[in-house]
Amino acid sequence: MKRVTMTKMGWCWVAGGIVLYAASQQAQSGLLFLVIGILFACYVINFVEGRHSLGLTLTPPETITAAEGERVIGTWTIANPGKAPAGCLSVEGPWGPFFTVGTLAPDGEAHVTPHVIFERRGIYPFSELELASAYPFGFISWRQRLACAGEVIVHPGSYPCSPPQAAGFEPMLGGNFAGQHKARTGENFHGVRPMLPEDPVKMIHWPSTSKGLGMMVREFDEQLSGRVGLVMGCETEIPEHLDWAARAAASLMLACQDSGFQLEYIELQNPDPISVPPFTDGNAFLGPLARLKPEPGTTTADHIEAAVRKLPQRAGLVFVLPTIDGAALAALDRLVTCENRKVSLYLPEGIEITGTRAPIHRFRERELLS
Repeated sequence: MKRVTMTKMGWCWVAGGIVLYAASQQAQSGLLFLVIGILFACYVINFVEGRHSLGLTLTPPETITAAEGERVIGTWTIANPGKAPAGCLSVEGPWGPFFTVGTLAPDGEAHVTPHVIFERRGIYPFSELELASAYPFGFISWRQRLACAGEVIVHPGSYPCSPPQAAGFEPMLGGNFAGQHKARTGENFHGVRPMLPEDPVKMIHWPSTSKGLGMMVREFDEQLSGRVGLVMGCETEIPEHLDWAARAAASLMLACQDSGFQLEYIELQNPDPISVPPFTDGNAFLGPLARLKPEPGTTTADHIEAAVRKLPQRAGLVFVLPTIDGAALAALDRLVTCENRKVSLYLPEGIEITGTRAPIHRFRERELLS
């Protein structure tokens, strides 16, 4: 649906026209009526051409991603299929201006990158955007809601932090932890040893072999990678704490990725884990973190036990919770004492709890305290 409004400049010129009309009545001058007529014609032209400018074709990307406090990445294509120029265009949303376009010639096309920066994670659908035009004089503004599919996914911001406690270490090339054994391949050269029948020829260390001590092969320090299961809670009485928790979870999971951990991510209100291999991008879990909404009644002992059952038995458990009660805390203690699981608990600063065996870490708005 198209809407038309008068701009501030338009109202100023209306006031100016009234002054000119009053002056023409006093001076009995026809020249002032000519000026008023020209001004009226400008309003008519603005009304017609501004409405025509809404006939542009906008082609957005299917999805645009960004992080909190960073510029949006993604290019829109804007085409003018009409036979007249269009201009003074802006695309705006409830969060403010999205991007602007100067003038498009007939059958012209432009590629525009939004210049908006979102300060808070979330999903911002394109269906909330409006196309506005005050072409060509800026007196009258036409607006129309865009019928575009797609959305802006704003990931929670992250900050440097140490990776959480992992468990279930297994050999993996690229792992950041050294094992007790030696391997045929790896990144850290350990030394040489006599060749065994099962050793491939490519493992031969020719400088050592040339010394006449027999065939020698290279061996490397064993590299290990751990497993981490991160459990995300969404129940909170303070909405800001959920944003804090999302940033803490994003930072911890990115630290796990950098450390080469096999990561499993699960939400208490949606017990379907997401498996993220090491050294991959974070879109697999950053997208769900962007969509998190408060879910009352989900940080319970039953939800925790159901989520843990979906995670690998050998993984270290990391709970990032905006809030916690006594029953949920008792469920974590049972994991430590009865099942001998490695459990780490991350809570917002200001939530005081005692009497738990799980290590407790605190986070602020954009900082992990311990």
